[in-house]
Amino acid sequence: MRSNVVLTILIVTSVLAGTASPAFAQSSGFVGVPDSNVSEDLPADSNVALSASDLRGSVMASDHADSLQVVVTTPERATDYVNGSRVGGGDVALVFKDDSVHDGRTVAVPADAIRQAVGHVPELVHGVHEDGSEWTSPVRAENGLLYFEIPKFSSNTVTFSAEVAITASPATDGSSYTYDVSDFDSVSDYTISVTGHTSSERESNTGNAVDPGATRSDFINLAGNAPPTNGTINITGYGKGTTEWSNSSYTTQGKWDPMYVTVDSEVDRVMEIQFSVENLDTWDKYGKNIYLDGESVCGYDVMDSESTSVTCSGVDVPISDTKLNFTSGNSGVEIYNLDVKGVDTDLTVTTNDGGSATFSDIANAQAQDIAVSRSTDNLTFSHEYGHVDYNLTYTEWTKTKDPTIAVNGHTTSYSGTLNDGETTTLETNESWVDAGENWVNVSVGDGSLSSDAPTPSVGLEYRHDAATEIQTDYVADGWTESYNVSHTFPSDQQDATLTVPFASTVYEIRMLEKQVNGGTWTDVDPSNYALDNTTLTVSLGNVNAGDEIAVRTTAYKVDAVNGQITVTDPTDPSDSGLDAEIRVDSRSDGFHVATGNTSLGDRLTYTHSETWDNPDEYALIDSSGDQSLYLPNAPTGATARVTTVPLEAAPESGDVAIHVSDPDGPTFAVSPGQSSSGDTVEFRYLAASSGTTYELYSVSRGRVMDKDTAESPAILLEDDSEETLRIRAADSSSTSEIGAPGSWEDVPSNPPIANPYAVLGTFGALVVLLTYATGKSDVISGRGRWVLLGAVTLGGGLLSLETLNPGSISSRIGAGVQEVVPLAGLAGVGIVVYSVVSWWRSRQKEAATPETKVSFDLGRSK
Repeated sequence: MRSNVVLTILIVTSVLAGTASPAFAQSSGFVGVPDSNVSEDLPADSNVALSASDLRGSVMASDHADSLQVVVTTPERATDYVNGSRVGGGDVALVFKDDSVHDGRTVAVPADAIRQAVGHVPELVHGVHEDGSEWTSPVRAENGLLYFEIPKFSSNTVTFSAEVAITASPATDGSSYTYDVSDFDSVSDYTISVTGHTSSERESNTGNAVDPGATRSDFINLAGNAPPTNGTINITGYGKGTTEWSNSSYTTQGKWDPMYVTVDSEVDRVMEIQFSVENLDTWDKYGKNIYLDGESVCGYDVMDSESTSVTCSGVDVPISDTKLNFTSGNSGVEIYNLDVKGVDTDLTVTTNDGGSATFSDIANAQAQDIAVSRSTDNLTFSHEYGHVDYNLTYTEWTKTKDPTIAVNGHTTSYSGTLNDGETTTLETNESWVDAGENWVNVSVGDGSLSSDAPTPSVGLEYRHDAATEIQTDYVADGWTESYNVSHTFPSDQQDATLTVPFASTVYEIRMLEKQVNGGTWTDVDPSNYALDNTTLTVSLGNVNAGDEIAVRTTAYKVDAVNGQITVTDPTDPSDSGLDAEIRVDSRSDGFHVATGNTSLGDRLTYTHSETWDNPDEYALIDSSGDQSLYLPNAPTGATARVTTVPLEAAPESGDVAIHVSDPDGPTFAVSPGQSSSGDTVEFRYLAASSGTTYELYSVSRGRVMDKDTAESPAILLEDDSEETLRIRAADSSSTSEIGAPGSWEDVPSNPPIANPYAVLGTFGALVVLLTYATGKSDVISGRGRWVLLGAVTLGGGLLSLETLNPGSISSRIGAGVQEVVPLAGLAGVGIVVYSVVSWWRSRQKEAATPETKVSFDLGRSK
């Protein structure tokens, strides 16, 4: 029976580890993965039936074994390695990582270890890439190994994305658009929306010399698929319609001197005369007249030596000739600026579907509104006499109906009519977009409208993101990661972006610059980029066709807390370790640099070559594995180099502070950190050779605290009490600068506490005996006796405390003085023995000597 999900294999990109070769034989072209490249990331309380030691020396790869890293972890923790992608179930997951080479390869793992972890030998392996894609590979069992192929590793891929947008307000029927998205890798957010847009045009129908009662319909043609609006008709009358003729400078001095006015042949009736007059006759003041063809048509009054304007309305005089003869009928009168108007009559214009417009004075006719509809096809004119010309204007409308968008021959459409401003989204398929030139064609309507109708149109919003993925190398070292990429956009595009997937978590974009078409590098404003965990997104704005956009950036993989640093000399990218110079740019209380998420964040970090006195730096490591480098005395502007020792410290709870005093060994000072003391710390010595026994030696106490025979790494335990420790091989020299350290057999890792009653009783008896002995002795007396008693009492007391609690006194005195304490105690014992012996001999001497009595009489002599 085949097993579908038995082992979760996660392929991600991470920092390159060491390149040392393991010690097992190479076969069939496979190369061993270095032991230092095999590690584990397991919770403190995990009970996983697979460890890194089960794999070390037995993991092989067909290619690039030196850069391949293997991490034993749980499926829950494995999600962190693949940007949160869902990982299979079970208790264990293997993470295969390669930072420098992204080619696929076949790997081999020990069959027994996998069988123990999952209960059987799997036939399939399921994997998840960092980008979330999944794959499955069959498993081949051979020579005690399980072989399976990893198809690829997540690559260093940056993505240039831009929005292709075609916006038309509106696009008319038959519109066509082209755009170029050559070299794109994916299309996303593809949308086509259409919006109703009622198109319009102003139409005009005219007619000439319309007789009274006539109907005109020969050229009224209302088109469009919506009712016309804003109908207006304008009338121009002549003959007995409305017109004006002016003739000036007609002057008469005699009574019947004629003035002649020539009018249009259509004029057959005069309705109004206007003129100016000046009276030159001082005695004839009133009753003056003007005559047309000998008949009086208008009377007027004018004072002598006076000028005035006269309007004669309601004349209504028929005429039969185009040449009119006006006379004043009076001498001494000058008439000038003579105007003649034809007849005035009412006029009503009606449409066949109920529209109408009325003119009360066609001599002074103004344009009138008239209702029109799609069924309007004639006009009827109602007037008594004369002829009129007309001009009918109106607005025609065409609504959006049945819009269709064709993309490279693939069509998507909406059936029906869209009102003005009404929007709908059409179906799309990203496969329609081709690499290179793309065509977008627009059609509106069913083709039934006449050519006189407003052209059908539709609002168009055509958008999609086009992403171009660029395989690129990036420069990564212990604390920084840098990219330098460029892309030429083939067409005008909107809201272009660049996505940079950093290989590890970065905390600060230290430098981000943009260059356009080879110009000057300029800083990108912080408002135009965002950093989300490992992903940097840069807004590039709108770009023109042919623009080459280049971006370079450097990010920090460490987090400067309560301050700022600059990595002035990054680690050489070819160096798998950490060796960087930093500068403190600013700092405040609590300043430190969080290093736990760097590639070597599990290793103990320290500084050297500091430019300030009394560096006193230390690494604070908590039970979750987070590490922070504290520089308590570093002033602003100071520099130091930062590196690591091949040692990991994992407190069981709380945290531990460690200062590296000598990287060789290594030797390091331990203190409780910021939590309470007494927390057990697991020290993992990564430079250990398998099979070699290592000791955790307390320099402060002068004894071995723990030992372990390494299976790479060596694991040593001690609490976080304040002391100085050193890791060394157990077969190293048995002497040191502070004396013989003892051995594992002589001093157990947790020596038993002496019986306190026996120790205190012995000490008390010793003091009493010494006091009595010296008091009875003639050898030691006076001040010497009390000096002796004080020294012995102090030495014995210290020796008693050290006996009751090993290290309680010696660890606080230091490496130089610690050995004096037990010596002082021994000296006190020696002095006591000497005093007792001296007293005993003194007593024997007194017993062997005859008693002699001498008396002196000091009385007064007589």
